[in-house]
Amino acid sequence: MMMQEELTPELQELLQQVKLSAIRPEVKQILHKLWRGEQLTRSELAMDVTPAEVAALWSVANKTPIETWYVREVKCNGRITPGQEWGSGAGYRCLYRVKDVKPIQIRHIGRPGAAYVQAQKEQARRLYQEGKKNLAIGRELGVSYQTVNTWVNQWKQAEQEQED
Repeated sequence: MMMQEELTPELQELLQQVKLSAIRPEVKQILHKLWRGEQLTRSELAMDVTPAEVAALWSVANKTPIETWYVREVKCNGRITPGQEWGSGAGYRCLYRVKDVKPIQIRHIGRPGAAYVQAQKEQARRLYQEGKKNLAIGRELGVSYQTVNTWVNQWKQAEQEQED
């Protein structure tokens, strides 16, 4: 299979927070496969990747921009462990295995965009109409139950205004 060294415009936009020159061609190939929903080979899963490449993998897998600093934060929280480490202080470096970092689910970082919030609200409304409790909806969507309460009250108020 031919290596695709150039990323599609969609991938470039999703990865704008990652220094693209820091992503090796073989990792770009993995990014293309993840984007298309294809399975990775054993050798691809066993590949060592840098924190910048982990951020790119997570960005594509979760379809949301992830910055390199977040990889370090997740490592400090103990959710991922480097396969290799060397140096200390400012000279500290590490590599991760693709198979160890690929399954990590990322929750939204920072203030979400309008499209993201609207999609969450629509999903929350469907779940609410199905009879789920606000706490369960919040847990499922990764928001607080107070946020769900606010949305429910907004929907009720909008429905009342339409009736008047």
